[in-house]
Amino acid sequence: MAITVSNGSELRSALNSASGGETIELASGNYGSVDLSGFNFSDKVTITSQEELGATFNHINMSGSSGMALSDVTVHVPNGNQPRAVWIRNSDDIDIVNSELKGSDDGNFTNDELGMKIENSNSINVSNNEMHNFFKGAKFRETTDLTVRENNV
Repeated sequence: MAITVSNGSELRSALNSASGGETIELASGNYGSVDLSGFNFSDKVTITSQEELGATFNHINMSGSSGMALSDVTVHVPNGNQPRAVWIRNSDDIDIVNSELKGSDDGNFTNDELGMKIENSNSINVSNNEMHNFFKGAKFRETTDLTVRENNV
C-alpha cells in the first residue's frame, strides 16, 4: 500500500500509522530535519521520493529503529551546522539506497564533517548513493552485517 505525504508532520503521522510493508511516497519539497527514531517494523517500510531525489531532508536521525528503507531522497546540510547528514545508531535492518547526501555549498568541507555515521547497528545496506561536499563521506563503527557498495564518495 502506498501512502503519499507532502511534509514532515504527514511523514511522522504515516509512520505512526504504519504496520509494516507500506511504501511512503514523498512529494517533492523540503522536509527539514527528521527524527526516525523508535520505529520498528517486521515487514520493511520504504520511504521514497515520488520524483527521483525530489524530496529533501536537512538531516536524518535514527536510533532504536528497525525494518526501514530510505530510497531516492536527498539529504542536504545547507549551512554546515550539522556534524553529519545521516546518523543511524542502535538500529537493525535499515537500507539507505539510491540517494544523494551533500554538505553545504560554501566550499568549506571542514564545517561538514560526515555524510553518514552508522554505529552499534546490524543489517545495514548503504548502496548506490552519491555523497559529496563532506570532510569524510561515511564512518561505520561497531556495526555487523554491513553492506556498502556502489556509492560515489
